[in-house]
Amino acid sequence: MRRMAQALDPQIPSGVHMQVLELFVMLFERIGEDRLVEDLWCFTPGLFPLIRSGATDIRTKILDIIKKYLLKVIMKMKDIQKAFIISVVVGMEENS
Repeated sequence: MRRMAQALDPQIPSGVHMQVLELFVMLFERIGEDRLVEDLWCFTPGLFPLIRSGATDIRTKILDIIKKYLLKVIMKMKDIQKAFIISVVVGMEENS
């Protein structure tokens, strides 16, 4: 998981980011919501910062992933909600 988060570093090309995001999708589909609740802390350090710094297509892909796989989990976990909201708001501000 740590390596996947490292591959989402802003200095790495967006083509690599897109491939890693596809890996996240496959992983999230396989592990299911219950396991995602337990392991969400592994995924957010890579995903949330990229909302702010990623290319427009990467931001769109991350928001799609969050909407489809993570939003229910985030709403259940109060401790992660603040970081999520800050990432999305800052990402949207920098995009406009």
